[in-house]
Amino acid sequence: MRTLIVLSSALALAGCSANPTERVDWPVTVAPAAGNPQRLVAVPPECGPVPATVPDLHGTSWHNPHLGLGCAQARNAALQVENPRDLLSGRPTGAPDAEREAAAVARYHKGEEKDLMRSGTTTSGAGAGSK
Repeated sequence: MRTLIVLSSALALAGCSANPTERVDWPVTVAPAAGNPQRLVAVPPECGPVPATVPDLHGTSWHNPHLGLGCAQARNAALQVENPRDLLSGRPTGAPDAEREAAAVARYHKGEEKDLMRSGTTTSGAGAGSK
């Protein structure tokens, strides 16, 4: 048993990188709006140009921190956020409805699950851009 534990530990550690890569964060800044300090705006990070050559994905340098991975996601989040205050602190979730949750669990245990769709509705399979 001890040999098995030692071997599994060695295998787990073999998957760890000997050279951890540099981490780059792409912060979204929340700042007062120009001309209206009461209103906040989300300021997206500036993403640099994508390098002309992509590193070898099978080599050791596949995660180049200067590629800007994550910058587009942070930029899109800043541009799409409804209320920039949500980036500072989330909205309260409200009180949970324990009775409703308990009833759902009871229905599940009895095999009386509710369908996700109402009866009589169908899916068309058509997505955005379909004609």
